Amino acid sequence: MKKNLLFILMLTFSIGLFAQDWAPINTSERFCYSSDDTLDMINNVLWVESFEQVDDIQAYYLNKITIPFENGEGSLFLYNQPQFLLDDIWVYPDGNWVFQDTFFLPIEELESYTLKPGASLSTTWDFATNITATITEIGVMDLFGEEDSIKTISVSNGLEIVLSKEHGIVNWNNEYQLIGIEGRDLGFQVPNFEDMYADISEGDVVCVNRTRAWADGEVHNIQISERIEIESITWYEDSLEIYAYVRSKYLEWNPGYSLEFTEGYRTITKYRTSFTDAYPNELLYFEDYSLTISEGFLISKLSHHKWGGLMKSQVLFEAESMGVSSSLYQCEGLYSYELCPIDYGDFLKVEHSTKYGFLELLNWGFEWSAEVELTGYLHDGDTLGYIYPLDVFLGQQELASSNNFQIYPSPAKESIKIQTHETGEINYHIFNISGQLIMEGRMEKSFEDLEIDISELQNGIYILQFDHDHQVSRSKFIKQK
Repeated sequence: MKKNLLFILMLTFSIGLFAQDWAPINTSERFCYSSDDTLDMINNVLWVESFEQVDDIQAYYLNKITIPFENGEGSLFLYNQPQFLLDDIWVYPDGNWVFQDTFFLPIEELESYTLKPGASLSTTWDFATNITATITEIGVMDLFGEEDSIKTISVSNGLEIVLSKEHGIVNWNNEYQLIGIEGRDLGFQVPNFEDMYADISEGDVVCVNRTRAWADGEVHNIQISERIEIESITWYEDSLEIYAYVRSKYLEWNPGYSLEFTEGYRTITKYRTSFTDAYPNELLYFEDYSLTISEGFLISKLSHHKWGGLMKSQVLFEAESMGVSSSLYQCEGLYSYELCPIDYGDFLKVEHSTKYGFLELLNWGFEWSAEVELTGYLHDGDTLGYIYPLDVFLGQQELASSNNFQIYPSPAKESIKIQTHETGEINYHIFNISGQLIMEGRMEKSFEDLEIDISELQNGIYILQFDHDHQVSRSKFIKQK
């Protein structure tokens, strides 16, 4: 069971063996917690953003995160949200640690609660209003390869907390388990810029597909497929330079048809940014006037990648096209700051992998789109995805289009139609811009254009994905009532 994954050894000792005043959290480190069954996914990272001395009380102010919230009128995000340790912590001279929510947002129906880290076995205290807590077990646990002292705190509402002498709170009700600490380099860490490119080495082959579409009275769609053969890698403090031999094939269709091949040595530079070093569900402000979206708000996510390792993705909402309210927002009893994404317009999403570096970039506008996608990776003799053969770049073999269908109209109100030359059974999935699956189904394509009813969707940008004959194609559309 999940609750037993961390508990390798548990023994009961006398009360006098543990007399230390253990701190649930400290001001110098970042604590990585998992709520994933495999315990290799970091879902929450907690740290003290600031602290101050208020008379004889130490006040710790914890970091906040951004969470999605559906209000029935379209997606929005709530920012400045507390995590399971709430907003701030007040440490009193008597050893009491009082955790509280600044905005009195009920988390598990608790606005504040009290821990007594130095309490001995069987000690009971007032945890919250009409709720008590008791030290029910004292023992040891194997944590990060070393034996550590622990205390189990049982709360009368059913909550159970495991506190470690050396590492603070290691288990919160079997929902959050400590799997890493940044600062001591223990366990799992949030991947940063160096982690994303750590495994890339000389001799690797990386294949990338680039597409760009726009309308100027006619619809244009350009595909550029590249085979990148890495010759050398140079690390700098804020960047990485990859010297590679790059072969490119250009294909343009609708209207016209042209074919071009280029090849030669090229230096590819990857930079450390707020993208690469962000934490899960962290809200950042982004500004880069070299991109189509010059400024906006970044929301960072972590997930598992299909090829292995962790995938870090960042979704950016343009600042000029969204509402950000600094006043309290009330919805179904929740008081919170709101961050409301645009219903339609420009959109940027970037993905990186801890094993393969850059994965994908999606940059969309009202009548244009651009996408860069990693399609294959060859490393130490292992091939993942699809590696373009050299014949492709000599004109002897055609590349399959990764976007071989057109969606119209966009924006759409009631339904979208899909024009494609494919026939047979086609599976489709519709995702929102946060990557959540909204709709899915199966259709039989003959000679008529496919049609999908989207009347129940909220206004916004969506991604339509087709799976057909072991090929995956994606494109975006806009729903606007």
